[in-house]
Amino acid sequence: MAGIFQISEATSLAFHSTALMLRKGEILSVKEIADEFHASEAHLSKVLQRLVKADIVHSVRGPKGGFFLKREDITLLEIYEAMEGPLTVKACLMGRKACLFKKCLFDGLLDVAAQKFKDYMDNHNISDLIN
Repeated sequence: MAGIFQISEATSLAFHSTALMLRKGEILSVKEIADEFHASEAHLSKVLQRLVKADIVHSVRGPKGGFFLKREDITLLEIYEAMEGPLTVKACLMGRKACLFKKCLFDGLLDVAAQKFKDYMDNHNISDLIN
């Protein structure tokens, strides 16, 4: 459903990769992470670079290099928004600011679902996924 929320393959890799980094507690290479999830190293590398740019993950160059989490209290929302962009709560299947009808066909249900999703993501840390 357009306008509510979306979890792409890249975002799923971001969630799983950060959880793996936290669980392992050490620097992990792209190859190690990709092997764990049977993912493309090239695709995963792009995902990790977005997380670096968002200041969620730190990268270390060199033969012993790789990636590690900057902190343990990273929210799921931070990871989601680093990958997908800002999560908007106002949900419209048509992507409009105002409904063409007197009221939404779903009577506000989409807004409630989007808000619950955002609240959940904002109130859960990546550490919650592995504990």
